[in-house]
Amino acid sequence: DGISLKVILEDPKIFKCFFNARDDSVALFHQYGVKLEGIVDLQIMELVVCGPCNYCKGLVSSIKDYLHLNTEEKKIWNDMKDGGANYCGKDYSKWEERPLPTVLLDYDANDTIFIPHLYVYFFDRFQNSVGKMHLVMVETTRRIHDSQQPDFQYSGASAPSAFLPYCNYYDSSDDDLY
Repeated sequence: DGISLKVILEDPKIFKCFFNARDDSVALFHQYGVKLEGIVDLQIMELVVCGPCNYCKGLVSSIKDYLHLNTEEKKIWNDMKDGGANYCGKDYSKWEERPLPTVLLDYDANDTIFIPHLYVYFFDRFQNSVGKMHLVMVETTRRIHDSQQPDFQYSGASAPSAFLPYCNYYDSSDDDLY
């Protein structure tokens, strides 16, 4: 119907899940002028489930800890992660190739496919708490707003102030699933 991806990403009525929306928000805003709306950040949902924390879990740790993949799923996951990592090395310009190589499409799909499953897992643990979902939405909106400021400084794995300082969880091995 002629609706662009920008229109979808900026529509607050269309629900969209991201895991750590900051990086995507920075790139979309500064490169394409996209102002994300209608976003729920699953990394913030994880903090609500986990309780107050000093550090945010990464996507890999969240998939590993909450989705309990079987042996075959673990193998597929690792093969796709390794394929993308090996193809790029540290040369991020390979993401600019068009058409995007299959190995990178698979690498991206490998993360994306688990997003709905993580959302359901976290949402089920909210036990219909409107307050918890409100906190997620407020913190997600703040993260996106902050990421679009000219002086934005990425805070890495540090948790938002609303979640400090009780939990000592930090997984430095988040680069490897198993």
